[in-house]
Amino acid sequence: MRKAVKAYRRSFRFDEETNQILEDFEGSNLSEKFDNLVRRSYLELPAAEKRLADIETLIEERRGEFSSMNRYINAMESLMYDVARLKNQVETIVGQAQRISPYPPP
Repeated sequence: MRKAVKAYRRSFRFDEETNQILEDFEGSNLSEKFDNLVRRSYLELPAAEKRLADIETLIEERRGEFSSMNRYINAMESLMYDVARLKNQVETIVGQAQRISPYPPP
């Protein structure tokens, strides 16, 4: 199989981190490695963007669920506070009733 003729010759500079990425990429020389990196990134980008959008949608769904649960917890805490307050009021009323009652408590 004959390799495609490379029509574009460019020279550019890059830092050590970029060099390491290119060196670690598949290919037998720098041009092949660069071509493979660019093509793979280009081809995989739509799938990665879709995965990101799916994750962001899931995060929004979970935020909604969390918000609902948080409202429920707040309502339950409010009810618990009201029950405790009522219990204290009942205990106060019972105490007052026992103090003024001519009959001893059972």
